Amino acid sequence: MTFKGVVFYSSYIPSETDVFRGEKFLQTMRSHFSDYLICIGIQVNSCHKWIEKILEYDDLEIIHRVSDEKLYVNSDVVGYQMAIKLFYENKKNYKFQKNSYAWFGHTKGVTTKSMEYHNWVFPNFWENRDTIEKRLLDKKEAGCFGSHLSYLPDYNTKKIKSIWDEYYNGVLDYEPIKYMYVNTFFVIKFEIFYKMVSQINEKFFSQKINGVNGEGDRYFFERDFIHFVDMMGYQPIYDGFGANVSWRRVNENDYYSHLSKWIKN
Repeated sequence: MTFKGVVFYSSYIPSETDVFRGEKFLQTMRSHFSDYLICIGIQVNSCHKWIEKILEYDDLEIIHRVSDEKLYVNSDVVGYQMAIKLFYENKKNYKFQKNSYAWFGHTKGVTTKSMEYHNWVFPNFWENRDTIEKRLLDKKEAGCFGSHLSYLPDYNTKKIKSIWDEYYNGVLDYEPIKYMYVNTFFVIKFEIFYKMVSQINEKFFSQKINGVNGEGDRYFFERDFIHFVDMMGYQPIYDGFGANVSWRRVNENDYYSHLSKWIKN
């Protein structure tokens, strides 16, 4: 089978009462992403019932693994780290169609027991696949999509550039754009992701993740990971504008001004 793309899912299901969150994801994969490879990183201390539930969906092409305990970070980081590692180790075993995509999501709301984002993200993100992928396909200069973008006026672009220079063995010619996708749900054009992961330094998988805030940065995938895309010369697109990690609202026009300068340079 030639796949249309890959889904990366960072999961933390600490008790059997939380399994419904993961099962909703699996049901959505069956109904909307059956033509995708699915890589699931499982946070340490997840319940065994969650692994059993994954195995029930053997009609889907799923590879999964429990994360390394020594890499633990109190967020979605280590699950994403493992999900990408699974793809890195197995990428030669799969073929992908032209104009494929890499989707990223996680078990948002488990630790807070909140249902608000859980209920929002399935109809507006996962089940909106066709619309999102068409938007990316139709805009050549776009490299990624996220539902909610926020401008980071004080973002340390020198630091994130130096971090990616360590993680990526290729050349990144552009400066980072000062933004993040709030809540860590986003889509990247597959060819861009594949170029990065094919030249990634293996320390990305073997060490605690290093972000702008240092080793074990819990915001790495929400704030720092996406920037290999803009450093390869591609712009982000989005649906709405949101607060950043400090929960501070920023002026949307400031972002447009910053982006226009990045485009000119």
